[in-house]
Amino acid sequence: MSCCAPLGRRHLFPNLAKLTVIGHSGGGQFTQRYVVGQPPLPELSRVKVRYIVTNPARYMYLNEFRPAPVFDGSFAIPATATACPAYNAYEYGLETPNAYMAATDKAAMINRARERDVVLLLGEADNDPRHKGLTRNCRADYQGRHRLERGRLFKAYLDRFFAPHNTRVVTVPGVGHSSAGMFKSTPGRRAIFF
Repeated sequence: MSCCAPLGRRHLFPNLAKLTVIGHSGGGQFTQRYVVGQPPLPELSRVKVRYIVTNPARYMYLNEFRPAPVFDGSFAIPATATACPAYNAYEYGLETPNAYMAATDKAAMINRARERDVVLLLGEADNDPRHKGLTRNCRADYQGRHRLERGRLFKAYLDRFFAPHNTRVVTVPGVGHSSAGMFKSTPGRRAIFF
């Protein structure tokens, strides 16, 4: 029995029609990986599920391409990849996955990423490249200078390589790296309670 089997029991939850899985910062990173790695749950086949990835410091890319260093709309395999050989390793990409992620082939994971209802909920003021909690290493730096840019670039990446898909960006004006600010905002509430 899966963790969510009780939610699919109509006699226990007869009115359950929608479910939101949400995470902020490190939880946003987890949620994005969950979108890709979690197999469909038959128990929830009648429930609409939305995944909200909020202000993560990094994303798990689905192939070896990354945004150009000075983004001009192009993507390429990083020219300095030899200096950062693990740039596409799990949790930054699908290479060398952990045991959980290795249980599914890459094509199925990519299909999940394309088919699932995903909102990238981004704070418009979460744009500090020196924020103390921002992941700064060569693997993360290939994704952008700060969280807001990384989220927008990841969406552009999905548009370029994996369209059509069901991921969209929703931004929250005036909010930085604050879960309370994101979740209490009007755009946040609209995304959560769809």
